[in-house]
Amino acid sequence: MTIATSVLCALLGYLLGAVPTGVLVGRLWHGVDVRNSGSTHTGGLNVYRTTSNLWAGVLTGLVDVGLAVLAVLLARIWFADPWAAPLAAVMAIIGHNWSVFIRLGGGVGMSTLFGSMAALSLPVALILVAVLAAIWLLVNRVLRHSARSSIIIMLLVSPLLWLLRQPAPLFALGTLGAMPVILKELGDFNRVYDRE
Repeated sequence: MTIATSVLCALLGYLLGAVPTGVLVGRLWHGVDVRNSGSTHTGGLNVYRTTSNLWAGVLTGLVDVGLAVLAVLLARIWFADPWAAPLAAVMAIIGHNWSVFIRLGGGVGMSTLFGSMAALSLPVALILVAVLAAIWLLVNRVLRHSARSSIIIMLLVSPLLWLLRQPAPLFALGTLGAMPVILKELGDFNRVYDRE
């Protein structure tokens, strides 16, 4: 992949991922800024925590997933390189977590990660979601802390992709894409939430 292609893919992914869906939903639907409550993140879970509206949280998560899918699909269509889509996807996660549109605030990136993986391989993404969700529920019963539980399942993404014998681009996306999620969750390692 050329430098120009890499830069364009990175910009494409970052700018789509950086759309602050949670901030927009919180303001338009409930007149609140989700960055001032709960975990202060802009993802669907904190939109739910802040607004007490499940549908606002679901909408935020779905739009974030859709933006990640769009980043991957556009990269695949516009650039004839197998590494274009994973690069755009990882940058979408980074954009979601540290959005230039909201002073480098953002979400955790889990929806963006799984949305981009689904765009590359829906069956693999569904397997990962099912396995990791089950593990998260078990771990969270013990730890009773969503951020710590999320860090643990993110550490399992790469080994699971390896066990599933996935091609290098998808393996790289899962491995590199989990890192920004872990970094964001580390900031919440000792946070106490109203809802777990």
